[in-house]
Amino acid sequence: PDWIAAFGPAGGQMLDVTAAGSLAAWVSALLLGLAAACTVLIYGIRRHKMDDYRGRYRLWLWAAAGLLLASVDAVAGLRPAFDVVVGALSGRALLIGSLSWATAACFVIGGALGVRVAIDTWRSRGSTATLAGAGLLYAMAAWLAAAPVAADAMLAAMASSFVASLAHLTLLLGLMLYARYVLLEARGRLRVRRPRKKKAKPAADAVAEVNAAAGSTGRKIKIDPPHYKKAAPQTEEQPAAAKSEDKPSAASSGKAAASTDDDGPAEGSPQWRKLPKSERRRLAKLRRESAAA
Repeated sequence: PDWIAAFGPAGGQMLDVTAAGSLAAWVSALLLGLAAACTVLIYGIRRHKMDDYRGRYRLWLWAAAGLLLASVDAVAGLRPAFDVVVGALSGRALLIGSLSWATAACFVIGGALGVRVAIDTWRSRGSTATLAGAGLLYAMAAWLAAAPVAADAMLAAMASSFVASLAHLTLLLGLMLYARYVLLEARGRLRVRRPRKKKAKPAADAVAEVNAAAGSTGRKIKIDPPHYKKAAPQTEEQPAAAKSEDKPSAASSGKAAASTDDDGPAEGSPQWRKLPKSERRRLAKLRRESAAA
């Protein structure tokens, strides 16, 4: 049935996907407005990043302005007015074939912003993939609007509007994912990826690389062999002297052990301090007598 004729002019404008004030246009405006708010949130978090010396966070203000303008265009229909103004100034109603001035401007500006946003969101693989999918959906919607494949013009317009709304939703989802990533990064809850350590190359590989470099430049490179420190040879007199030096120490240690075993603990040791004062005097007297004898 003809729903536009059944609902009247007001109802027909609400259901007409090509009209500026239709229900589909308001849905697109809502999604684009939420995406603009999400970019403002990302800007508010990104501007506090300490290592952004070039101020790349200002990109998100431009993205917010572009999304807000697209949200207004979805309801007010700014593109036809832009085509009229540029066509009057240039003398050409269309740029190339059926490509309008507004569509070309959207692709140039949106493509430039999209590339910059993709560079900034490259750390978050999920959001980058989602935003790339949104770009493909936008290209498909523009292709359906410029070269409809269906015989019915209304069916082609509905397909283009549906794909465009799906692209708006995908764009909002990608920006929300990146806002979550930026928030977690600011709070320090992301796992830092450490660079992998390079394995040490064997000596044969290093020599082969040097030889290859020398062959490419035509120069001869002389490589010194590894230097090892030679140990000093020990003579036969040194062990004998060491043995002679070890004998008095062994004898003295034996005497000390004997004195500690016969006359009690050695003076100054923890066991010596635990003895009573009278016992320490007695042991000291015995040791003096044994030393005098």
